[in-house]
Amino acid sequence: MPQQLVVVFDTNVLIPLILPASRSVGLFNRLHSAGHRVVLTEPIYDELIEKMLTRQRLRDWMKRTDDEIKQFLADLRTSCYLLPGNRQAHGAVPLYSNTHHRLLFRCTESVSRF
Repeated sequence: MPQQLVVVFDTNVLIPLILPASRSVGLFNRLHSAGHRVVLTEPIYDELIEKMLTRQRLRDWMKRTDDEIKQFLADLRTSCYLLPGNRQAHGAVPLYSNTHHRLLFRCTESVSRF
C-alpha cells in the first residue's frame, strides 16, 4: 500500500466542494477513499468563511443560501483534519493549473507514489 498523503487545499479548491458535480468533489472523494488525509488549517478555513459569505460574485456563482453555505462549512470541519494555527508544508506541490489537477487525479486513481 502506498504511503498516506497529507493534502492541504487552498480555498480555490475548497469552494467548489459545495457543488456536487465539481472536480474538487471528485478529487476529495478519491483522496478519502484511497486513505489519504485532507487537512484544513484555521487560516484557510477563516479565509474560506470570509469568501463564501461575503463575496457577492462568488455567491452568485454558487447559488446557495446562507444556511446551505453555513452547513457546508460546518460539514467541512468534520470531513477534514483541522489543524490549529499556521503550518509549514515541506515538500508541498502547488497546483497551478487544470493540468496539475488532472495529474493529481490520475496519480491518486492509479495509486501512484509521489
